[in-house]
Amino acid sequence: MTLPPPSADSVAVITGASSGIGEQFARQLVARGYRVVVTARREDRLCTLCAELGGDPHAVAVGADLTLPRDRDRLAARIDELGARVDLLVNNAGTGIFSKFGAQGREKELQLVRLGVEAVADLTLRYLPGMVERGRGAIINMSSVSGFSPGPYNAGYAAVKAFVLSLSESVAVELAGSGVTVTAVCPGPVPTEFQETNDAAYVLERVPSFAHAPAERVVADALKAADRGRASVVPGGPRVRLTLGSTRLLPTSWALPLAVRFLKR
Repeated sequence: MTLPPPSADSVAVITGASSGIGEQFARQLVARGYRVVVTARREDRLCTLCAELGGDPHAVAVGADLTLPRDRDRLAARIDELGARVDLLVNNAGTGIFSKFGAQGREKELQLVRLGVEAVADLTLRYLPGMVERGRGAIINMSSVSGFSPGPYNAGYAAVKAFVLSLSESVAVELAGSGVTVTAVCPGPVPTEFQETNDAAYVLERVPSFAHAPAERVVADALKAADRGRASVVPGGPRVRLTLGSTRLLPTSWALPLAVRFLKR
């Protein structure tokens, strides 16, 4: 097993854990015996989740807006207070914009980058060195099939997910033989609150239902891939991999009009 086994003095940190995929990571990791530190902006939801998972001995909530450096510092300080090392980091927090680049304002585009690029890089840089020093650890980064090619009318999101994928696969190679792994998870449409929150339900409707994957399956496949030390995975089973995973092989001249078809309102 590549994932470091649970231990009394370690934690798994999961960002964006108040719902959807992040919540499923928390549930499945606690079921595996890990103590988790979950973070998101909606602290009330995190507290409810932690209570369901058995309270502080199993799950600790830290309300934070990870686009803010001071909140990332506060998350790190709380982990230090627990006296626990981070053996598993799940960079899951993210948001999306489904319109022309800049149509929803400069600040919203910058928030997308701060959360999907800056926070991922920052948390990885905080906890990867300790993992390498100990010779054990794993990082799971949530990318997307949207990161396989440019995405008109979803430009910032596609670019952010391309960054996550490229960073993950690059660092995975650098870490070969270190005892530490990095896995990029690249799902297609996952029916969660994400679509409603980001006004993206129309995208889910345009993709055939057999290419959808529930959050539970996405997380199960992600953990299986990390267990095997894989650098990337398209979760959801063979039909999803064939339908959506194959888009990574498309020439950009083919991928662009296909993206417009699915993303333009």
